[in-house]
Amino acid sequence: MKKILIALCGKAPQVITETLYALYIKNSFPERLVILTTEIGRTLCRAALLPPNNGKISSLMKHLHINLPIILRDEDILTPISSKHCQVNDIYTEDDSRCFLNLCLNIVFTLSQDSDSELIFSIAGGRKTMSAALV
Repeated sequence: MKKILIALCGKAPQVITETLYALYIKNSFPERLVILTTEIGRTLCRAALLPPNNGKISSLMKHLHINLPIILRDEDILTPISSKHCQVNDIYTEDDSRCFLNLCLNIVFTLSQDSDSELIFSIAGGRKTMSAALV
């Protein structure tokens, strides 16, 4: 069964590598990572996590001696779109929260359709409203 981590992230991408380490310790390391964040968080995640040779995820993988790379693609760092069809920079308004909730519902529904996948949720990152939307 393929494990997919759906993780929330605010302005601190290190919460993602901390979560991955905790999952490694529990022998539940995922094969794929999907990050739900805001536009500000997306920019920070892309800079810190995505670079294949010097990003924080590749550093963690080397440190833990994990040979199979976790799949994190640019298109797996997802942000909500506002009702005005703009990227949500941060969660400031009720509309921003509603848009983030819709993102959470859509991605969980989509990923849960594969019966060969186990979804793991991390609500450690981001604002409390983001965590409430995912649970």
